[in-house]
Amino acid sequence: NFTAAFKEPIKSSDLSLAFWWRNTAYPNGGRADIHLRGGANNETNLFSLLMDYYRLGFWFNGSQNVLSEGINEFIPYDNLWHHLALVYDSYRYKLSFYVDGRERASTALVWIKPSEEIKSLKITSGSDGSEIDDLSIYTGALSPVQIEDIYLNTK
Repeated sequence: NFTAAFKEPIKSSDLSLAFWWRNTAYPNGGRADIHLRGGANNETNLFSLLMDYYRLGFWFNGSQNVLSEGINEFIPYDNLWHHLALVYDSYRYKLSFYVDGRERASTALVWIKPSEEIKSLKITSGSDGSEIDDLSIYTGALSPVQIEDIYLNTK
């Protein structure tokens, strides 16, 4: 587990999280959770991605939800590196999930707490291993073209 406080809080309704991920527990299902946190006690998950082959979940604005459940078809089931991204676009009220430069899932959500600040990062991996590399947090909604460019230029 890893936790880090940000020197300056992130104050943005549009957010993007992009990184490379690899299941080192393959053929078992590796797991990793990346949380951007805030709130009064800095323990509210405001923007998080929960990578798991059975359930692809997320936290948004303090509430947990699922993008897919059952055997996950979005994240390839192997031990290779894959580029993952989670993007929230407040203009379109859309949370999108990308794998290797392509949008794989999305849902409509409204960011209802514009005064919230993201103050820290927490990464957990559970019992089965995974690796994360080149983690980037953007204050803004990356476009599909930008996600694809990041994927292609950081391979």
